[in-house]
Parts: sequence; C-alpha cells; structure tokens
Amino acid sequence: MFDHLKRLARHTAVYGIGDLLGRAVNFLLVPLYARRLLDVENGVMGVAFSFIAFAGIFCSLGLNQALLRYFGRSEDEEELRRTFSSALIVTGAASLVLFAGVWAWADQIAWFLFGLEGYRRLVQMSAAILFLDTLSGVPLNALRALERSGTYAGIKFAQFTLTLALNIVLIVYVGRGLGGAFESNILSSAFALVCCIPVILRYLRPSLSSESLKRMLAFGLPYIPTVLAGMVTEVSDRWFVRRFSGAAEAGVYTIVYKFGMVMSLAASAFRSAWLPFLVNLSRKEDGRPLCARTMTYFLMAGVALCLAVTLFLDEIVIYLASPAYLRGKWVVPVVLAAYLFSGVYINLMAGVYVKERTRILPVIVGAGAVVNIALNIVLIPFIGMMGAAWSTLAAYVVMAGLLYVWERGFYPVSYEWGRLTRILFAGATVTALAHWSGLGTTPLGVAGRVAMLAAYPAILWGLGTFERGEIDRLRGMLRRRTGA
Repeated sequence: MFDHLKRLARHTAVYGIGDLLGRAVNFLLVPLYARRLLDVENGVMGVAFSFIAFAGIFCSLGLNQALLRYFGRSEDEEELRRTFSSALIVTGAASLVLFAGVWAWADQIAWFLFGLEGYRRLVQMSAAILFLDTLSGVPLNALRALERSGTYAGIKFAQFTLTLALNIVLIVYVGRGLGGAFESNILSSAFALVCCIPVILRYLRPSLSSESLKRMLAFGLPYIPTVLAGMVTEVSDRWFVRRFSGAAEAGVYTIVYKFGMVMSLAASAFRSAWLPFLVNLSRKEDGRPLCARTMTYFLMAGVALCLAVTLFLDEIVIYLASPAYLRGKWVVPVVLAAYLFSGVYINLMAGVYVKERTRILPVIVGAGAVVNIALNIVLIPFIGMMGAAWSTLAAYVVMAGLLYVWERGFYPVSYEWGRLTRILFAGATVTALAHWSGLGTTPLGVAGRVAMLAAYPAILWGLGTFERGEIDRLRGMLRRRTGA
C-alpha cells in the first residue's frame, strides 16, 4: 500500500506544482487587482469568470469526465484516436454554437450578470475565453488520463505564467484596466491551445465514432447536472453577493475569497491524480484499503494547510491585498473549511468511478446546490459576504455526508474514524487557541502563531494518531535524504 501511496503522492505533487505555480497567479494578481481596479470592477470580473465556468459545463457535455474514465484504458492506438476525436469534435462544435449565441446576445447577458450598462465587450471576450478553453480541455484531460502529469503541469504552469506577465503589462504599463485582465486570459488560453497541438495532431482524425461517442456520453452526460450543481455551489455566490449587497461588496468578496482557495488548489491537485490513479489500480486489486488510508492523510495535510493560512491571515490580507480588505478576512477560514470538505467529497468519489455509479450524483450535488442557493438568499441580506461563505461550507458538508451514506451500499470502505476524529480535534484546538490568544502582527505575535502551527503535529503525536509503521518509514526516508 505504501508504494501505491507514494505513486499517488508523486502524481498529486506534480499536478499540484503545475497548478500551484500556475494558480499562484490568482494570488500574485491580488495586489494588482486590489490596487489598480475598483471594487466594482473586481466584482464584475468575479461574476464574469463565474459565467465562463457555468457556460463551460454545457460545452463539454460531460466528455472531459468520460475521457478520464475511458481514454487511458486501451493500448490500441486506433481506439485512442477514435475516443479522442469524438470528444474533441463534439465539444468543439458545442462551444462554437455557444460562442455565437453569447456574442449575439451580449447586451442582455451583461445586464443580467452585472446589472450595469457598458459591459457588452467583456461578455464577448468571456465567450472567446470559453471557446479556447473548451478546445484545449480535451487534450489536457487526455494527458491526465494517460498519467502524463509532467506535461500537463508544464502546460498549465506556462499558461498561467503568461497570464501573470500579460496582466502586469496590459494593466500597469499599457493602462488597459479591467479589459486588460480579459485580454490577458484570451491570449494565455490561445497559448495553451497551441501547446496542445502535438497531442491533437497525434490523436485527432476527421471522423466520429458512434460507438465511442455513445459510451462516453452515457458516462459523461449525467455529469452535466452534477457539475452544473457543483458550479452553483462554488461560484454562484459572487452573483448573489452582487445582487443583494452590490458590486463593490462582491469585489471585496472576490479578492478575499482567493485566499481561501488555497485549499481548493490542494483539493484540485488531489482530484487530478486520485481518480485516474484509483481506476487503474482497481483493475488489479481492491482499492478500498487505499481509500481509507488516503482519506486520513488528506485530512491530516488539509487541516495543516487550513491552519497555516488562518494563523497568518492578517499578514496575508495586508501584504497581498491591502488593509482595506481586512473587513472581509473572516470569509477566508470558512472558505478553507468548505474546500477541505470538498476534498473529502473527492475521496468519497472513489466508488462512483470504480463502479461507474454516476447517475445518483445529480441528486447529491443538486442537494448541495439547493442548500447553497437557499442559504445565500437567506443569509446574505443579513450578514453580507459571510453568508455566502457559510452557504458554501454547508453545501459541501451536505454533499460529503449524502455521498458517504449512499456509497456504503455498493462500495463500503472502513475509514479510520478514530484517527480522523483526532485530526479534527487537533485542528479545532489550535484554531481555538489562535482565536482566544489575540496575538497581533508584531514579531512576538508572529512567533507565537508559528508555535501554534507547530503544536498541530505535536498534538497529533500526543494523541497517538501516527502508527508505528508510518513513523519507521518516515525515519527511513529522512535517513536516506540526509545520507545518515
């Protein structure tokens, strides 16, 4: 099992490094957006990119998820070409139709999204980003299915590095303002598509395979309502904050929300490696013991990451954004917890992939979306952006709970409940200490919070969370690293 976990960790790390270095753009751009754009403009941008995420679901037709399930299964090169070609041709046609529709109805869409006039061009640029991202999505997911994590990570890193450079040039030096942010994304999305050309040339053929397409649609179409409901949970809150609290409040929420997405990045990297890895493993052996141990390690690492961000939240907000955004800082711990539970949900998805039981997912994710929408409507008018954050957390907790109960009927996993409970207890203890201590941003306060972060593994050790075999393996790895 330990060898499997090392392989999973290696792929997760590669996906994570690619996405981390790439998505670090989101954090590196925070000072730029916070200082160069108005709160209203940040709010508009947050809603616009939420729209891109929603529209992308309808372009993909669930075929990206199907590629992860089927593309890497065959060693027959012709079968790979039929699968790839069918997915790319169909998603390309769907994205072209949607692009034309958005372009034609840009004025109406802009008013619905922003409630403001003068943003037709931003909607049209959003359609261009959507079209380019849809085309590159198929070859990128093909790389994931083939477990070519290094190539995938390299393309994503290069794409987002270009996004960072173009944002700086266009906003700071050229003075393009909000439009520069969208123009940067168009150019970087086009660059990613160019990088995917070798994969496209290798596998694309000008023909559709009805058999391959039928199989992929049967697996992937149930993901459309599922992913749509999941997107409601993840990004609809920007629109609700804009609707009930105004575009300026949505702008503050958009900025501080990015700091909570550190945990989303970790969960995304884990998902990129976990599901294809488990499907391949399960063809040879029972993957359930690995699911249980992976859940323990994910929660242990995830809680540590949440603590690291929460303990140094004041410094993060002040230096990466500005002191003016401190009024929204309490959104961050709640968003971190929400994405921690999204990672738990991803782990629980193991049985769905292995047993191909995707039809129930719309119900589970739909329940989370309903909870999210209802709480957004109820809470935001009274507590503003905090209501949006709590709505997101509640939705992911509901989704994880429902998936666990349902999956026990066909893929029961004996999770390590004792260890999981101790991990959550240790995280809650450190969080409570940090809250009650009232340590400031002075050097002494920073030192105190470093000590609190170090207390987390110490508490785990004291509670007997680590097993003897894990400690021995860790010591052996450290000896090999140090040459002792």
